[in-house]
Amino acid sequence: MVDREEFLKSTHEVYQQPEWIIDGNYLSSASERFKHCDTIIHLDYPTHVCLYRTIKRTLSGYGRTRLDMTEGCPERFDWEFFNYVLTYRRKMRPRLMEAIRENKADSCRIVTLQAAVQAEAFLSDVASEQAGAYV
Repeated sequence: MVDREEFLKSTHEVYQQPEWIIDGNYLSSASERFKHCDTIIHLDYPTHVCLYRTIKRTLSGYGRTRLDMTEGCPERFDWEFFNYVLTYRRKMRPRLMEAIRENKADSCRIVTLQAAVQAEAFLSDVASEQAGAYV
């Protein structure tokens, strides 16, 4: 964990790069992030899918540190996080949608994906576009 000021400074440095990807819905940096991005990919999966995946990930990695986590942060049961997943659509999603509406650049493209099959198709399309760019 880094303090808020250090987090905002490091994300601001990212926005100065010609290309970047940021994963997460951190509302503390949303206004600046959404103003600088050209695409927002919103994974808007149903609560039951998110909860199932959270439980599956917790059970399969319990006690071990995932590759995408900082060393010393082993997977564990976290009731606060489970509650966050359960209440996300009701509590956090409206705030995220409002932050996008209020802060995104006019030219920003919003892609909403509501199922894994849509995400797979989107990634396939992006890969095809990238491959075509180098022909």
